[in-house]
Amino acid sequence: MKQKTILIVDDEKNILATLKRILEEEKEGYRVFFADSGIKGLEILKCENIHLIITNYRMPGMDGLQVLKRATMLSPDAVKFMLTGYADLDVVMKAKNEGGVYRFFTKPWSNNEILGAVKQAFCNFDTCNNLEFGTDNNLEFGTE
Repeated sequence: MKQKTILIVDDEKNILATLKRILEEEKEGYRVFFADSGIKGLEILKCENIHLIITNYRMPGMDGLQVLKRATMLSPDAVKFMLTGYADLDVVMKAKNEGGVYRFFTKPWSNNEILGAVKQAFCNFDTCNNLEFGTDNNLEFGTE
């Protein structure tokens, strides 16, 4: 199985440290990259094949939505999570519709919820990337 890679982008060092700890304790063998700004996160995306991006929404300079919009151009298949301390429905809708966010978490979050979502995202990622559609697959819709 290919090693899964995660990029975490947050301007708060304690958030980066907490996510690092819980992901490393999980023993899934994730390769985790950290960036304390959107610009640094995008630089990592240019060099690494990232499967999951976890970003904070409110950050100085470039917010999480801007990061994810640009990240989609660099790594279109990456699953995207967003963290925020502010549960604003408008932000949630923009994150889903414009940033392609798969999961949205408000701070403080449950570590088990984050870990479960990471596992689910990778399971879905593997399933989607292993599907092959072609003429030999005999897929039929509404033929009865």
